[in-house]
Amino acid sequence: MLRGESYADDLSAHDVIYIMKNKVDIWPRLYRDLAKCEQDQVDRFTFNKDKARYTVSHWFMRRILADHLGCTGSELVFSQGSYGKPYLGGQSGLFFNLSHCDECSVLIVSRYGEVGVDVESPHRMSVSEIDGLKQAVLTQAERERLDRLPVEQQAECFIRFWTLKEAYLKQKGWGLYYELDKLSFSLDGPIGVEVAGKPDCDINLGSIAAQGHLVSWATHNYADPLIRRLNLPVWGENCA
Repeated sequence: MLRGESYADDLSAHDVIYIMKNKVDIWPRLYRDLAKCEQDQVDRFTFNKDKARYTVSHWFMRRILADHLGCTGSELVFSQGSYGKPYLGGQSGLFFNLSHCDECSVLIVSRYGEVGVDVESPHRMSVSEIDGLKQAVLTQAERERLDRLPVEQQAECFIRFWTLKEAYLKQKGWGLYYELDKLSFSLDGPIGVEVAGKPDCDINLGSIAAQGHLVSWATHNYADPLIRRLNLPVWGENCA
């Protein structure tokens, strides 16, 4: 792993969201630090861009979590919940979730309970693609809010709804087995959510723009999370 500065922040009051711009061309140097199961996943990808994004984002996750636990990345042992959500084995007391899109990786870390995060590009979908998806993904109230916007703002609004739903489902550990159109988010004022018509008041939701992407999160910690922007090229220069 890398030598030098620790990236572990104080989690006593805040969750921390780490946002990193991937430098994908150094992925072969990071591949050796992954666990065998992660290397196997990399090997299953056909395209180098997918190998690179997976390798860099998972290496990044291991580095941050290891810093928080005072160990090396190779010492971390991961297990999976019933719907595939990864968690740390043992009694670490650390909760986390990872998402990546293009060259952007995002990791949320907490000691307050389960967390979820999602990142997407607001330019990922065209208006016609959104029109084809919104009936299945959005509630009626969400569709009405989307349709009131000028066309040039609809893609960003749709992706904000999308990432909030993904982050919420990941926080709950439900994966994508829950129907997205049963989750209704309000973007006016503090972000809120209703699940099958019932408000969930035991959740802190948020969304920001970062590195040309939208990042959304769901946590049990009502304090605003700390946002840390990291730069992998600096780390890459120190690779052993």
